[in-house]
Amino acid sequence: MSEMAPFVREGRKIVLYVGGFILPDGTASAQRCLGVATLMRSLGFEVVMLGKLSPQPPSKGGTCQTVIQAFQCYDIRQPFWGKSYGSYVHSSHSLEDVLEHIGAHRVHSIIAYNYPARALAKLLRICRRHDIAPVAECTEWYGWEGLNPIRNLQRMTAAYWRAMVLAPKAGNIILTSRYLVKAYPAANVLVLPFVVNGSDPKWLTPARALGRTRVRFVYAGSPGAGLSKDKINYAVQAFACHKREGYDFALEIVGITEQQYLSARPQDRSLLRELASVITFHGRVSHTDALALLRSADFSVFFRDPNRVASVGFPTKYAEAVSCGVPTITNPTSDLPIFIQDGRNGLLARGHDEADIIHVLERALRMSPQDLQNMKSAVAADNPFHYERWQVQAARFMEACEAS
Repeated sequence: MSEMAPFVREGRKIVLYVGGFILPDGTASAQRCLGVATLMRSLGFEVVMLGKLSPQPPSKGGTCQTVIQAFQCYDIRQPFWGKSYGSYVHSSHSLEDVLEHIGAHRVHSIIAYNYPARALAKLLRICRRHDIAPVAECTEWYGWEGLNPIRNLQRMTAAYWRAMVLAPKAGNIILTSRYLVKAYPAANVLVLPFVVNGSDPKWLTPARALGRTRVRFVYAGSPGAGLSKDKINYAVQAFACHKREGYDFALEIVGITEQQYLSARPQDRSLLRELASVITFHGRVSHTDALALLRSADFSVFFRDPNRVASVGFPTKYAEAVSCGVPTITNPTSDLPIFIQDGRNGLLARGHDEADIIHVLERALRMSPQDLQNMKSAVAADNPFHYERWQVQAARFMEACEAS
């Protein structure tokens, strides 16, 4: 589908992708958006990205434009020098300047990734003015996190306004799971969990050596305030139980240091001492290093509460593990049961409490080397997130896109 698709309106072949993602791999959202951009390019579109090129705003004379994976990219906080820009959370100036630069008459659609609600309202007006199709990409729902009530209420209110008020006005919506589909009966909706370029060498993982007896588990991610997001403390407690029973394994925790873990869970200090010979904390590492650790694993591990936050989103860590050919151990949330066939290409816990986690981890520890190799081969043989698998659905969605 690399040639010009028939649904690209004459002269309008650009998709402008906007959001707070940190390119190229500073956030999980950047990984997702680059995958979606690759998918859109495969349909015949030219994709221009307006995000963040670094965690901090560009310093005077620094980089505000670059090319990443052959996509022209601008920094949403300072796309051009010589002008002063307000925060993109409230202001549309950077968006309007990039539109003027690339030619608004050439833009087919603007995909707004989890865009701040006030800015999204302005984006919709800009799209109407220029006859551009707005696409609201809603992949998150915020729950209560931490101890700041004002911040929590602001985030939750903004998430509701974006997803339930502004997204229907856009009329074109990308979701990561089926959870909210029924909320948009009149909209043009694409459910797109995650997409990658499956042929990228970073996803290629060597086969497991059959002589290796120690089973390697990896958790890689941001565990959230109080370690609540991915239940990593439940997993640590379960692994401690299995170590007492004599099982041989290694647990790699990527994204948090031991001290950060203990700051959230000081009561687990004795557990970590008990696991000292089998557990390694790596702290925050580059995305490249995180993938290298993941590729060396037998299983990726995480567990989540089956609440609205988990149901609206789709775990990037699962899509990345599959793309590396690594089975995942988790519990049913979001659309994961569509992709995980328990016992064939991963393991699903019955629930998310400590007893369920102990049980599912024991299933993994009791697998023979050959059974484990068969499971890893099943994962490697079928990557449901390779972008070519989503071209038909995405083409249908883009064909139905209309200006608001």
